[in-house]
Amino acid sequence: MRNLAREKPDDNLKAEYDGTEAGFVALVEAVVCGTYTIFNYDPTEQEQKQLYARVKKVRISDLDDHPPSAADLKEMRARLIAAEAKLLNTARHCKGDASETGLVQFAHSICDLDETRGKYPTHIFKNAAGKETEALIPFNSDWKFNLFIRDMNPAVREPTSIEDNLTLFMKGAPERMIARCTRLLVNGEEVEMTDAIRKEVEDANSGFGNLGERVLAFARCRLDPAKFPKSSYQFDVKTWKTWGEKKERRFADYAD
Repeated sequence: MRNLAREKPDDNLKAEYDGTEAGFVALVEAVVCGTYTIFNYDPTEQEQKQLYARVKKVRISDLDDHPPSAADLKEMRARLIAAEAKLLNTARHCKGDASETGLVQFAHSICDLDETRGKYPTHIFKNAAGKETEALIPFNSDWKFNLFIRDMNPAVREPTSIEDNLTLFMKGAPERMIARCTRLLVNGEEVEMTDAIRKEVEDANSGFGNLGERVLAFARCRLDPAKFPKSSYQFDVKTWKTWGEKKERRFADYAD
């Protein structure tokens, strides 16, 4: 009981961000929409037996002669999952990319993972052969990024506004992301990525790297329905390794 009464590190944590600031909200949304990782706790049989023993107030060794029934273990499993869901995000079990765990644990309190990803599902399109294809690029150490194209309003199949169409969310190594971006989000507004701004971003990345910090960058691109109609556009996922590498090629070229 003495340990339970001790002050815990998380008790003194204070938020040093503005949860209503447009740029911050957009970043958190990009974290949730541009990642795979989910909360997932699958209690082992041993954990279920340990809880059963505590509930029944018996020794775990006693279960060798009197094992719990399948129904009992099912109940213990449900109890464990329910209890785990009430823990602080930082203490919960995650399934997915290890580099994303801290990100989603932080973002979930601001932008619910399941709710947001359900609201903006990964876009599925049909290729020339009629086969359904998810519009995503999985992470790989060769190209050092992953990408999702999400439907921002599935209820509207023929959108006329960019807000109801598709949005591209990308996560990866800063140098790969910066090379593919021509604009930057500042105070909720997109501004041109000038040489001066690009150098400032690159210097910040180098500074964090020199401190031993791992840095990830996020990008978002809203797709114009006039050029990328969700009901018919076929994305060329075969060339994903080189997407954005040709700097002389402009965004408008990708619809041709």
